[in-house]
Amino acid sequence: MVRARKKHRQEPKPLPPNTKGQKAKGRNVGKLMKILDVPMEVFLEIASYLQPVDILQLSRASRDLRSTLLSRSSRHVWTAAFENVEPPLPDCPPSLSEPEYAYIVFERFCQLCGAGRATFVDYAIRVRLCSYCWNENVKRGHQLAKEMDLKKDKKALRVIYDLVPRATRESFKSDGELSLEDVQQISRDLFYGPQFIEAAEQYLNFRDEGDEEALQTFIQESIECTDYDLIFHREMIDWTRDAREDKKAAGEDAEIERYNAIAKRLLELGWKRDDWPRHKASFDAMIYQPRPLSERIWNTIRPKLVALLEQERRKRAADHFEYKWSTRRKQLLQYYRAFLKRTRDPQQQHILPSFGDALELPCMHALLTSKEPKEDITPGDFFAIEPTIMVEAEEYRDKVYSNLVRACHEHLAKSERLKATVAKIKEDPVQSVQQKKPKGKKKAEPAPEPSMDRDAQLALLNKPTTIFKCNGPGNWGWNSDCNTNMSYIGIMEHWRTFHDSKPCFDSARADDNTGDMDRDDMDCFRRSLPQLLDAVGLHTNTTHAELHRLVTSGRPVCSCGKDLSVTYKGKVPTYALLATLRSHIRQGEEYGWRSENKGKVHDRITFEPFDEGGQASSPAVLIP
Repeated sequence: MVRARKKHRQEPKPLPPNTKGQKAKGRNVGKLMKILDVPMEVFLEIASYLQPVDILQLSRASRDLRSTLLSRSSRHVWTAAFENVEPPLPDCPPSLSEPEYAYIVFERFCQLCGAGRATFVDYAIRVRLCSYCWNENVKRGHQLAKEMDLKKDKKALRVIYDLVPRATRESFKSDGELSLEDVQQISRDLFYGPQFIEAAEQYLNFRDEGDEEALQTFIQESIECTDYDLIFHREMIDWTRDAREDKKAAGEDAEIERYNAIAKRLLELGWKRDDWPRHKASFDAMIYQPRPLSERIWNTIRPKLVALLEQERRKRAADHFEYKWSTRRKQLLQYYRAFLKRTRDPQQQHILPSFGDALELPCMHALLTSKEPKEDITPGDFFAIEPTIMVEAEEYRDKVYSNLVRACHEHLAKSERLKATVAKIKEDPVQSVQQKKPKGKKKAEPAPEPSMDRDAQLALLNKPTTIFKCNGPGNWGWNSDCNTNMSYIGIMEHWRTFHDSKPCFDSARADDNTGDMDRDDMDCFRRSLPQLLDAVGLHTNTTHAELHRLVTSGRPVCSCGKDLSVTYKGKVPTYALLATLRSHIRQGEEYGWRSENKGKVHDRITFEPFDEGGQASSPAVLIP
């Protein structure tokens, strides 16, 4: 008999930590020991009301429970447990004990290697295997015959394929009752190797003994068992389908009941069905679930549901407000764009928000709603609030600086955690794998942000290694301008020009969210920054304000002769110049071996005067 391979993983699992002598932890530890105080007759009577899978789990709790529940004297408990299953299971076959029957039906572990999620089950051959063990042990009949050197034994080949049932898993779809004539199996059928080889060896032994009557009896009994096993397999497949349908129907009923219960409780809180958000995945995931609503679940999801409902209410109010004031809003947009073009003072233009953010300024909001929605805004109305816009824009600038600094701190904290994790794994990889994660979904509390005044914030933002990307509306993926590496000056200009009418003052990020420092484009930018500063003739202590003043002072031209102010997309916006220069320097280093680049030097960038009538896309910014 050929034994199946049980060990097939390439790398062994790390050994679990030694907990011998340590006191068990947990709020439920020791509660099961009270069962031992119950009289055995009472305990077995209680167990008879359980499901078979529950008794299996209970038998693993201790050696005493295992010996009690798996003994022959407890067979009546298993029989009663199987009667609790809906829809009713087929009777346990004679070749299996009740615990074995329960294991193959309800458990999901491979019988050979113990791997979880073993979905390859065949009730005819009585096995549940993982995909690897199935492929290793289930083979074509002619392959198994060849392994046993039976390819030339014509007499044996006419018999051995009917001695054991073929392996079909859940694809057996024969209708009607099977008879002995239906068992015509062929060499191309799949068979479970150990079972097939054992039956073939028994056949050969009977044949070698020369007892023809015993041989025919063995063949007839084997074929009858094959017939029974195939019928049993089909019955189990039918039961599986019925059980799935019942579970699906029960889940649908529970989902409807849960939906109605949540709707009733939300109505008691003042939220009607029309207030629910439409096509909100996070909201629907809590509503539409195939399980009843308990008090514990309701207390957990209620704050989340209310928060999403309030968010939806604010969104609808904003949409209604925008629709109501759409005419005056369009007029105000045109006046504000003209105001941006007229404002040539670099320091003033730097702090001005996009139109979407500008609408949040008190003076702009007051002007928008000062008259009826259909009345026009006059140039004089807007001219009157221009000085106030500049004053309130300073508050906007301070708010943006605080948000950018917070994004920097979050990135630094994330990087430190990642580095600490990598160092810990390198130091002791086995212990890192064995360390258990804390239970529950509670997130780690973020580290408190250090308080910084405006000068300290500006010093951090002015570091050339402090760069950002935009998470604002209109981010269409990696090819979007939002994914350009920008300074704090550049990202504020990006909001004014690229997003224009959308609010985005809090949509900056200081990392790529990849979780992999080697693939982080922003970290790559920081590492290549010295080459960029050297190429433009600046020292490593240069600030973003100085760098911005330089790149906007003229048209950038590389020593290879390429004009870097223009790409195939057109003129490069000012906020993207920094990333464009860095990309060109890096490409010159990586692809300098190409024939078209041979002899060209990519390490010097100069800024030539603009052509007559030309000008920078925005004036240089001088930050005091």
